[in-house]
Amino acid sequence: MRIILTLFIFIPWLSVQAQDTLSLEQYINNLKCCHPIAQNADLLLMERKFNTLAARGGFDPTANADFSRKLFDNQTYYQHVNAGVSGFILPGGIGYQAGYELNSGVYLNPEQRNPTNGLFYAGINVPLLQGMITDVRRTALRQAQVLQLSGEEERRLALNELLFNGYVQYIYWQAYDELEKLYEQQVIFTRERLENIRNAIQAGDRAAIDTADANAMLANWEIGLAETRALKIKYTYMIVADLWNEDGSPRNTETLPIPARINEESLSQKVQIPEEKSPLIRIAELKTEFARLDKRLKAEYLKPKLNLKYNFLYGNPQVNNTLPVMFENYNAGINFSFPLFLRTERGQWRAAEVKWKMAQIDRDFKDIQLQNKIKAAMLELVQNKEQAVQSEKLAKLNFVLSKAEQERFDAGDSNFFNLFLRETNYVNAVQKNIKAFADYKISLLKPRYLHGSLAD
Repeated sequence: MRIILTLFIFIPWLSVQAQDTLSLEQYINNLKCCHPIAQNADLLLMERKFNTLAARGGFDPTANADFSRKLFDNQTYYQHVNAGVSGFILPGGIGYQAGYELNSGVYLNPEQRNPTNGLFYAGINVPLLQGMITDVRRTALRQAQVLQLSGEEERRLALNELLFNGYVQYIYWQAYDELEKLYEQQVIFTRERLENIRNAIQAGDRAAIDTADANAMLANWEIGLAETRALKIKYTYMIVADLWNEDGSPRNTETLPIPARINEESLSQKVQIPEEKSPLIRIAELKTEFARLDKRLKAEYLKPKLNLKYNFLYGNPQVNNTLPVMFENYNAGINFSFPLFLRTERGQWRAAEVKWKMAQIDRDFKDIQLQNKIKAAMLELVQNKEQAVQSEKLAKLNFVLSKAEQERFDAGDSNFFNLFLRETNYVNAVQKNIKAFADYKISLLKPRYLHGSLAD
């Protein structure tokens, strides 16, 4: 076990390679631009935009043409030609159509006969009851727009979660780097002390048992160094796994980076919560709006269908040079239908109303829950700052006591037990101090993380 431990400590796992310092700003910027989660968040937003474009296509004009002919026994029974454009106008859901019709033939249906040069027509379809306020096309467009806005907020939340995890990983990585340096320093000091003791034993100034005490102390620091280095290696590869190139390929991992010192002032700037609403609340509001649009559409089905169709007709333009009179030649009609029991319509409307109320309750609950979480995070920040300050004072005090005990030991007024106790207390105090400051740095980010605006 001692051999494995010694090998783990003395193999320079990082110094074999040329090391580059990776700052927190460089790491976070790389996460924003190149991490797969960030890229997928951008693609999600792009997908929502294309869905909105597809929903707008429901109002695009459509060009249509129809040709049919029956020829039998060298006679043209009939020939139909109909070509034009049609579509829907967004306000009111009004349908429109315009085109040209030319019918001929020996056995043509009398009602399909038109002038020799054909017949021009143009008109509208107007929903007077059901479909007047909204319809499937308009609701689909509004809901697609809501989903697009929701996609923007979901992108912010995805980046917010990614960056917070990145900050936490880097802070702990840097903390274990500091702790590793502390244990390395203790190992170096203890080795020098062990060498001095061996020289003192040869000179007859120390007892041989002091060598065993010094070796025990050295083994303790080597174990701490091995454990700390293992954790640092773990976080190093976690950091490296998050580094990606702009083309979507992972970074070269042959060169392992080392952490830089974290600027606490840059983290302190993240405490300020923006005035705009949290993306989490915005998503809940948009979910409520989505449900409201669906409820409004279902309520529209409770109305009878009453549609008015009107086309004015214009024929023989080469013969008649006067302008067409809209109410002189026309084709008009009215259509009405109404389910007698409305069980399907009433059931769908009630179900949509329940979903809308559930979305409202969820929105209000998340709003209150978020406010309480942010208040708790602000109090945690104050407590962590106080704990970090006190732990720093304790570490400095234990350092003074350790140095004093070392001087007493060198003067022969102390023993290894007291020296080891003082140094252990000092190392434990520094370890607590490093952890306390890491927690404090994380708590600086937590209020804005909970708000969802860490990526802004």
